[in-house]
Amino acid sequence: MRDAAWRFASGLHVRGLVRPGDVVAIREPNLPQALIAALAVWQLGGAVLFMFPLEAPDMCAYKWNDADVKLLITMDTQVDEDRRTLASIKRNIPIIASHANDCFPFLPRLFSKKKLKKAG
Repeated sequence: MRDAAWRFASGLHVRGLVRPGDVVAIREPNLPQALIAALAVWQLGGAVLFMFPLEAPDMCAYKWNDADVKLLITMDTQVDEDRRTLASIKRNIPIIASHANDCFPFLPRLFSKKKLKKAG
């Protein structure tokens, strides 16, 4: 995990996405990539605003404005909602999206639709 955090921090630094003192919102469930992202931000001297993935858009907008967030790290399933929320408050914040199966490749199979036999 430490190596993944260093690699992610390097990518953020090279792209100029996180500088010391910047606040980065992490809107992800408790998956390894949330911790990797937080460690990367902290290594670069940034601060992390952890957010519950199911928070209402108006609450997200309030927190992002109040904290002066410079980068949003979110799940791929939330990107469209997050873009709409950012547009509604006239903020143009870079977004990095991750996928649940990046760390757990078995998840798509686990949650795929299966036909169940009717009892009887």
